Amino acid sequence: MKNMSLPELQPDRMELRDVDIGENEAVRTAVAQNDVVVNCAVVRERRGLAFRVNVCGTYFAVRAAAAAGHRRFINTGPSGTVVGPSYRAFTGINEQVPPWPGTGLYYITKGLGHEITRVFAQNTSLHVLTCLFGGVSTPPEPKLQGQGTGGWATTLRDCGQALARSLHVPLSELASQHETFFISPPSPDGWLALGKATKVLGWSPQDKLRNYFLRPKL
Repeated sequence: MKNMSLPELQPDRMELRDVDIGENEAVRTAVAQNDVVVNCAVVRERRGLAFRVNVCGTYFAVRAAAAAGHRRFINTGPSGTVVGPSYRAFTGINEQVPPWPGTGLYYITKGLGHEITRVFAQNTSLHVLTCLFGGVSTPPEPKLQGQGTGGWATTLRDCGQALARSLHVPLSELASQHETFFISPPSPDGWLALGKATKVLGWSPQDKLRNYFLRPKL
């Protein structure tokens, strides 16, 4: 997988449409007209809307994908979808730990969506690949080195590459129909045990942010 070449995006062949992910029929219609779903929808605050988008929206999308005969479904979320605040006391955590998102609105609603996709993967022919990000960052300006960024932040370019590789990895190379990947560069504290995304997807971060979260020696 490390040498897998990815097709170039062709913006002139893309169609954009507004779809309310909280509306079952709208989601079903949109999904039925496409080959694969990449669910990046998220609401972090506002309790009712977060549940509508992160939980109900994920359910509508994955159910529609299964009904349309899709083989693959890409889901996304924060690392807290699986490893919430209670896991912060540990290091070297990998994707196989029992999901424990905690009770925060963002994490628990994404965690419920993650559990919904697991149930569909176990009971249909759908393969669900979930990319979990510790944070998303635009490439910082060089002049800002040493002035801080999230220790687990991944640049938009690297996030996009992870999703592209999730779309193209052969399903036969997956260990199960429900696979989760931490998408992050190595963190300064070793909190997450990284490597699965590299081994399975052939993904590795191109943008190293180490110089932004470490202060230079005086």
